Amino acid sequence: MKFFYDYFQPSDVCGIYTWGHLFTVVAFVLSMVAAFFLSRKMTEKGVGRLQWIVAIAVTVMEIVKIALKAIKGDPATQWMPLYYCSIFIVAIWLTLTNVKVLTKIGYAYICMGGILASLFFSIYPSTSLGMYPLWHPSVWHSFVYHWLMFYTGVMIMWKKGYKAKPVDSLYYLVIVLLFSVISMIVNPLVRDGNGMFLGQPFALPIFLAVYNFNKGLYIAMMVFAQGIGLFWLSFGLDLLVKKLLSLSKTKKQDTPPTETEEEDEEVAEVVEQNS
Repeated sequence: MKFFYDYFQPSDVCGIYTWGHLFTVVAFVLSMVAAFFLSRKMTEKGVGRLQWIVAIAVTVMEIVKIALKAIKGDPATQWMPLYYCSIFIVAIWLTLTNVKVLTKIGYAYICMGGILASLFFSIYPSTSLGMYPLWHPSVWHSFVYHWLMFYTGVMIMWKKGYKAKPVDSLYYLVIVLLFSVISMIVNPLVRDGNGMFLGQPFALPIFLAVYNFNKGLYIAMMVFAQGIGLFWLSFGLDLLVKKLLSLSKTKKQDTPPTETEEEDEEVAEVVEQNS
C-alpha cells in the first residue's frame, strides 16, 4: 500500500546542503527566535504547562507516524522509536512525574543531549532531507519534532533554571544505555535493524571507516558518543555560554557612564529630593 506522498523520483529528493536544506535551516532559526521572543515572559509554571503540551504533541505525532508506516507495510526499522532522538518522547514524560530520579533522567537527556542533537539534525538531516523531497510529511514531522525538542530544552534551562551537574551524566547515561541495550536485542530480529544507529553505520566518514574495520568497535564508539560524549560536550558548551554571558555582564557594569547617563542620574536625584 502506498499513499500519494510516496510517489516521487530519486531526483525529487531534496538532499543535504541544498537550497531546500537552507530553507529549512532559516525557517528553524527564525521560528525559534520568534518563539523565544514570545516566550520571554513565560513563568516557571508556564513551562510546566508547555511540557505537558509538548509531551502530548510528540506522542501523538509518533503514534500517527508509526500507524501510517505500519499500514503501508514499511520495514520495522523505518518506524521503530529506537533512535537517539526518540528518547525525547520518554524523557519529556519522565519530567512530568513526581519521582525525583525519573525527573532527573528526563531533564538530563533533554537539556544535555536533546538540544545539541536537534541542532545537529538541522545541520545534517540525513534521515529526512537526505531521503525525501522537501514537501514530504516525513521531512516536516522531523522538522517539528526536533524544533520542539530544542525549544523545550532551552525553555527548561532558561525559565526553570535547570543547571546540570557532573553527576547528571549518570542519569543521562541510564536512559541512553537502556535504549542502546534494547536496540542491540531488537536490531538482529528485524530486517536492516538500526536502532540507535548501532546496526548500520551513521553516514559520516569516520563512522563508516570504523564500521568497515570492526563492527563491534563501531557499536562501542556509538554507545560512547551518544551515552557519554554528547553529555559532556553539551555540559562544556553550557559552561562556556554562561562564562561568556558573565563576562559580558561584568564588562557592562565596569563601563563608565556617559555624560548623558550622568545627567539623567542627576535629574533623577533632584526629582527624588524634591518629592
